[in-house]
Amino acid sequence: MKKSLGILLLLVAVLLAYAAFRPVRAPKDEILQGGKNMRPYNILILTSESFNLRHLGCYGYPKPTSPTIDQLAKEGVLFTQMVNASAWTNESLISLFTSLESGIHNVITRSRNIDPKWYTPIEILRDLGYDAPRLQGFQGDQNHSFVGFDDVEWRKTFDWFDINSGKIEQPFLIFWHFLPAHLPYDAGDTYEKMFFREDMIRSAASRERIARVRKDSVILKSSVTFQPEDSAAIHALYDAEIRRFDDFVKEAIAKLKREGLDKNTIVLIGCDHGEEILEHGHVGHSSTTGAGHMYDELIHVPFIMWAPGILPEGKVISAQMRTIDVMPTLFELVHVPVPSYFRGQSMLGVITGREAPADRPAYVQTSKWGFGEPDPFNVKDYIYCVRTPRWKFVSFVSNKEPVREELFNLEEDPYEQKNLIEQHVKEANEFRVQLTARLIEYTKIKPPKIDVPVARTPGEKLLDFFGLTRAYDFSGVPHPKWIHPADNLAWAYAKTNGQIRLEWEGVKGCPYVIEYELGTGDYHLTGEVKVDGNVKDFGEFTPQYWSTYLVVRNPFKLRVSPDKTPRDWSEWVTFRFEP
Repeated sequence: MKKSLGILLLLVAVLLAYAAFRPVRAPKDEILQGGKNMRPYNILILTSESFNLRHLGCYGYPKPTSPTIDQLAKEGVLFTQMVNASAWTNESLISLFTSLESGIHNVITRSRNIDPKWYTPIEILRDLGYDAPRLQGFQGDQNHSFVGFDDVEWRKTFDWFDINSGKIEQPFLIFWHFLPAHLPYDAGDTYEKMFFREDMIRSAASRERIARVRKDSVILKSSVTFQPEDSAAIHALYDAEIRRFDDFVKEAIAKLKREGLDKNTIVLIGCDHGEEILEHGHVGHSSTTGAGHMYDELIHVPFIMWAPGILPEGKVISAQMRTIDVMPTLFELVHVPVPSYFRGQSMLGVITGREAPADRPAYVQTSKWGFGEPDPFNVKDYIYCVRTPRWKFVSFVSNKEPVREELFNLEEDPYEQKNLIEQHVKEANEFRVQLTARLIEYTKIKPPKIDVPVARTPGEKLLDFFGLTRAYDFSGVPHPKWIHPADNLAWAYAKTNGQIRLEWEGVKGCPYVIEYELGTGDYHLTGEVKVDGNVKDFGEFTPQYWSTYLVVRNPFKLRVSPDKTPRDWSEWVTFRFEP
């Protein structure tokens, strides 16, 4: 027994010595050192919600929905085969910003976030001197934690340009996500009169169905059966939303030119995902329908890069690319080496002609309900996809029923109406093997060790050696009591200018968890948000976001606890958002 104890103590001593004296690895420093010759181009990323590629002029649509975007496509680089990483908002955006497939970052529904150990592209650019402000309140959601944006809030992107007019000294990475094109389709008279006519509504029953499209941000597939007679009106209302987004893009470009920034700014125009508009009988996407799928109207998305003098003019890339390729492309453009753990590949060689265009297979996944999963901690249904320009293989996986599969020939059947899974067994088997291998690969990929803090105790070094972390000491942390909001508060936009700030009695730096329950019926959601410290400041929301996403989900119920087991929950606080 004594001998065993002695061996154990010797082993611990050796490990402590190793942890104390081994050279400190600092690949973070190597990454940043590689950016010493950086070209500090500004980056402006403009994305629209629910952006159906088939409704843009630069992709062949005959109606005048996108004159500004069409012009930018002529002056820049148009991608005709860009494939998203997912079919709902946050899962897709996190892949765009991190160059990681969602099977790796695991933001598959609400109440999830990327592992903070990842050294993300935006964090790298910030450490190299970029300003990357968080400009929208929805980025305060847990899904967007640890992506890398500064914790700064403004009401509108354009306010940032106005406030900083004439004094922008460091390169910036600005991201702005526009609501137009997301349900409800209610662009207003100015835009609707360009496309919509009342005589497009053919019957009283059709009027009722179209009324839902005009007022509801969630339309579960099980709640309505659209008819062919609804098509003209719904497409016209959607066209109005696209034209509204086009005007936002026009305003953004005008701001750049006013500030003299258009010659050294790389502008990206894209989206979070597409939108189903009756191609398969319904309207919306995973988070609004509760019936996710992988049809091209959702994952084959518009994408344009515009940078006069930096990128070629009038270039069309017809080879298939992926949105995980965007960040590596930006890194090469600004002369920052692309870390090996980025999953995408730079597209710059294809854009400039240095490389022959070659299709890149896309692996896409989504949860059935997207953000609206009934239980975010127990997701039961996934949809996986392998897409090439010719073929699309889709696998529906559920713990409640057998796997269901689809195979479409996109060249012969671009609207995916004929499932060929039984006719093309060889191709289906090949894609099945590829998908299985990729999903297994995801489980083995972990964040690389970027650097090791120098100021550490021997105990902390030992924990680091074993890949462990020190637990937070909750002793002395008081039972939380709400400071704001007050119970039964009517939270009016006009009185707060759209600001949402939660605060409770607690300890700065202590990890907390907020549990929420909100909405009724189709709008009901439950979940949790992790918070560091006793304040959760979302910043400012636009009036449209306030009314579209918050007011409709009344009432809101919250309680908070230190993030420990067992929980020490506060009392529930209940409030409502008012216009």
